[in-house]
Amino acid sequence: MALILAAESGLLAGLLLPGTATVVTAGFLTHPAYGDRPFAAVLATVIAASAAGANYGYARGLGGVLTTRLTGERYTRLLARVRTHPRTVTFAAHCIGGLRTLFPRMAADASIPYRRFAAANLAAACVWGSSLTIAGHASGTALERVRTASSLLGLPLLLAALACYLLWRAFCLLR
Repeated sequence: MALILAAESGLLAGLLLPGTATVVTAGFLTHPAYGDRPFAAVLATVIAASAAGANYGYARGLGGVLTTRLTGERYTRLLARVRTHPRTVTFAAHCIGGLRTLFPRMAADASIPYRRFAAANLAAACVWGSSLTIAGHASGTALERVRTASSLLGLPLLLAALACYLLWRAFCLLR
């Protein structure tokens, strides 16, 4: 899990990796009925891997990898906006798939100081990782409720569906 998250936010190939689904699944596995992994350890791993991958992406961007490929007026305007609000943009970009992969390189291209980038990125990793891990854990609780409800309502729903089908067939034959 940690390798997927670090690669998703640190490597350009991370655009193809399922970062959000990985975190939700990790949270699901912390539920006692579905794996009972220690929640704190999973959460710490999610946050550390996501932040470390983005920091690696920032370091890779220092060489100007994106600048050589993305040039023009639009990219220049985008970098200017990044420079004016570095913390806000860094925080928001970490919470959006795809941007989580590309933005660290943009931040390096925009000459955002590493300390600002790292602080905002860590805060975003904490919010993003904890909210999705909690959502995954909660989905385990919801699944238990769905299983209970479906087992209690299974036969009555099946009988109601059968009755609807028989009524529909009778209606079609009478026409």
